[in-house]
Order: sequence, then structure tokens, then C-alpha cells
Amino acid sequence: MYVITLIFFLSSFTVLANPLNFEGFLRESKKIRKEIMVEKSFEVKKKKLKSFETLFNDSLRQYKELNPEEGSADEDRVIKFYYSFEPVFELLAAEISKENCKKVSHKISLEDRDAGDVNSKLSVGAEEAIQVLKTICPK
Repeated sequence: MYVITLIFFLSSFTVLANPLNFEGFLRESKKIRKEIMVEKSFEVKKKKLKSFETLFNDSLRQYKELNPEEGSADEDRVIKFYYSFEPVFELLAAEISKENCKKVSHKISLEDRDAGDVNSKLSVGAEEAIQVLKTICPK
């Protein structure tokens, strides 16, 4: 029991010292997406996405603590990735319907294009957010 507590404490400390970067979040997102795809229970899917949102919030808080004056390039990429996912997280509190899912997908696309070149492809973060969205939306 004490060993488990110690391992948890040490792993928490490691996370605090090193917030996830963009690549880490992308790996985590793909892992969660695969888990959600096979999951039948919407509540379990929702719980997994809520934990992903918590991971984002914790990492963003850690970035701010590490560099309160100006964000790093890693932090900027993580923030943009979070903004791609924010509409998905908001949808979890609303009714999950085909119509709402279409609106969220459109919002992700619009906000991504507003942040970059209007004629360019969606960013990797926006594409991933839409893929995750599809795993929770009715077909």
C-alpha cells in the first residue's frame, strides 16, 4: 500500500515538473480516442474525456507556473490544441445530438481557420478534435 502511494506521489511530482507538450497530448488523445471507440457506455466515454480535459488544465497551469511572464512555443501549441478540443468538452455538458455534433465540428473548423490561413487544411489539433468528436456523436 505504501509503495503504491509513493509511486503515485512520485509520478505526480514528475508530471508537475514536466507538463505534457503537444506531442504528448496528441499521443494521449489518440489513445483515448481508441479507448472510446470500443467503449459502449456513454458515461465511461464522458469520464475519459473529462479526465483528458483535467490533464489539459493541469498542464496549462503548470506551464503558467513555470513561466508566468511569457509562454513557450510548447505552451502555445498546447493552448491551440486545447482550443480545438474546447467545443468537444463543452458538448459533454449539453445534449449529444447529430445537430449539436455538426455545430461543434463546424465550430472547430471555423476557429481553426480563423487562427491560421483561411484556405489551408485543418491543423493536426483540429483534425484530432473532430475525430474524437465523431467517437461520441450518434451516427
